[in-house]
Amino acid sequence: MEYNTDEFTCPIFNGFYCSRYSLDERFTDDDMFNNPNNVDIEILEYVRENAEVESNYYTNVAQTYIDTLHSLITEVIPNFTMKYKNIVSPKYYNYYTDRIYGMCNFTECQKEIINIINKNINIFKLVLEKYCTTTSGFISYYSNNINEWDLNRNDLDCNEIGLILEVLAIIGYKKKYYDNSTIKLDSSFDIVSLKDLNEVEDDIDALAFEDMDYAEFTIDFIKLANEFNLKVVPQSFDDLEHYTKLMGEYVYLPDNKDQLKLFS
Repeated sequence: MEYNTDEFTCPIFNGFYCSRYSLDERFTDDDMFNNPNNVDIEILEYVRENAEVESNYYTNVAQTYIDTLHSLITEVIPNFTMKYKNIVSPKYYNYYTDRIYGMCNFTECQKEIINIINKNINIFKLVLEKYCTTTSGFISYYSNNINEWDLNRNDLDCNEIGLILEVLAIIGYKKKYYDNSTIKLDSSFDIVSLKDLNEVEDDIDALAFEDMDYAEFTIDFIKLANEFNLKVVPQSFDDLEHYTKLMGEYVYLPDNKDQLKLFS
């Protein structure tokens, strides 16, 4: 039986364009590719010209981002489910950015969600203030007044559900990393201002990015290396362990220092 019947827009995610998730940032990072053959530039150009490879990269980023949020939300609602649906990107980035859409079982968990939101109403108020306040150049279609929100409605749209999911993710983040953490953190968790909200959003985004670094989701570098017949060459023997860890079989390991000099 399919329980994921409610569409949502992925909260916190701010798009690919000019962000840490863009192809330019991922594949021109000196920590990932620091070699004299400019392999990073060649692979980046290949990815840009190969729509399927590029699409798979963005899809896997989106799926991993949703998985990270899901891991936080299930801290407070264990039976909550989420899955990736699609990405919508603008032709031009003048007015809005990429959006990730997913499906979840919001209706099934709605009563439980309302109970949790009511206990954390101040966080929800700040989320509404940030995203639903009309400002210069932006007209909000949603009220930033908490009293005008009826969470019992059965017709909440994807944007409304997305805002609610952000609150749940923040609460789950607090529970996992502050309330139940065995590590004594230097700071307390108290969201009383938009500055606090921005900081915890940054923390969750960083958590998602970290999950992506450990996930096998990006580009099959070994496959691309074979297609290009390219090698990543360490610049010194001191780099060998570092490169082996980063690139695995993709790294060309010279047998001795004489061979290494050929690439110096």
